[in-house]
Amino acid sequence: MPIHPENGGEQWGNHGKVYHGPDAKEKAAKQAAAAHANGWRGDDAVGPIYAGILFVDEGKVFLCHRTDKDEWEGPGGHIEPGETPENAARRETYEEIGRDVSPDDLSQPVEQDEKYTAFIVNSGFQFDAKLNHEHDCYHWFPLDDLPDATHPNIKTWAKVMTHRSDAQSAPEPTTELDTAKAIRDGKLESPQRLDHVWLFDMRVTGTGVAYRGSLDEWVFRPPEFYLNDEFLERCQGLPVLFDHPEKGMTDTEEWRQRAVGALVLPYIPAEDDEFHATNEVWAIARIYDDDAAELMLQTHISTSPAVEFGKNQPLNYVRTEDGGRMLIESKPEYLDHL
Repeated sequence: MPIHPENGGEQWGNHGKVYHGPDAKEKAAKQAAAAHANGWRGDDAVGPIYAGILFVDEGKVFLCHRTDKDEWEGPGGHIEPGETPENAARRETYEEIGRDVSPDDLSQPVEQDEKYTAFIVNSGFQFDAKLNHEHDCYHWFPLDDLPDATHPNIKTWAKVMTHRSDAQSAPEPTTELDTAKAIRDGKLESPQRLDHVWLFDMRVTGTGVAYRGSLDEWVFRPPEFYLNDEFLERCQGLPVLFDHPEKGMTDTEEWRQRAVGALVLPYIPAEDDEFHATNEVWAIARIYDDDAAELMLQTHISTSPAVEFGKNQPLNYVRTEDGGRMLIESKPEYLDHL
């Protein structure tokens, strides 16, 4: 029988709206375009609520120390109502360190988590700053030698940048497969645009225990059914749909309305991978739909696989200590889409 999408069937939409039905993709894309044009942000917006700038120069990053606690961070702060993340980052930077940044200098944002977005600016020199009351000192730190009290998200970003810097001597990618492998190996950031196709690093599934809010139940997905070469082969070429079909599985009409790409190069993160959970399956997705790619750039991506278990297999539920129930999944017989 079909199983509901993991994590309670959470969908990703745009600015607090979730769209369903055959025209869901078109509706969400139009909403995104209108919101982007108007610089809209409301209390129910989906996306970051903080924005800031990380200045870099010759392998160093500008950080300032907060006065209210022992933490080093880049300039930034809350996104005000009606303000874009870009404008918020520029405003906060000017208020906190007295530096005016041109919109043209802002890079594509680094989506550090669901709440905070940082823009990278190559400053060209290590400038002096005029701090306001929120910070008591500043320093240009080497990316590979940050202080212990650095904000955790900045530490993670710095490790990525250091890894890519170490890999700059490698040959430049010449094919879409080379580029996909470079993303997988952390040598290129995700996404990358290659002419008419986008390449995104996407989570396929997790394993272990998870909670499905819509069903009010816990589920255990056995790692041995997913963290293996056979499952990776099954993911090769798996369709990527904009939204789960209402009936759960894909048919001709659903494919025409929802398909935006396919998975290539599925992989299980290595034990020393600092940026992916090692109990998950990931893959590089080839996304051909520009509207979908634009939403994926602007919005937190929620992914879940649609799988089908044996029709004659009984559901295996066990009781938890608090009186709830947990579904112990069996091996999926059919993998339909992501």
